[in-house]
Amino acid sequence: RPGTAAAANDALRKEVAGLRLENQNMYHLQEENASLRKQVQDLKEALSHDKIREHNAKLTTKVKVYKAQCERLRQDAAGLGRPMTSAGTRATQEAETLSLLDEVEDYDAEL
Repeated sequence: RPGTAAAANDALRKEVAGLRLENQNMYHLQEENASLRKQVQDLKEALSHDKIREHNAKLTTKVKVYKAQCERLRQDAAGLGRPMTSAGTRATQEAETLSLLDEVEDYDAEL
């Protein structure tokens, strides 16, 4: 029965070729999994609570510095008087500045 043996050999060759292909794909998947695991670890480190707290502390310090600068500028501007607009009325920057400072204080309170 040479025909049966040849058919069995052909089937085995096809199965071996398929298994080699699956084996090769397995190595690609393992490499991809390792890469994805590293990406996840990097993201975990970047988003760690400690780093977020540290970043928040830096931002809070900056807000305090900017608030102090605004207060100094407000005090300096208070001595200069209000400028006149082209329509002959007083400018309204002070109210806008106070509104912005209130927003900054509200944001700071949320921190």
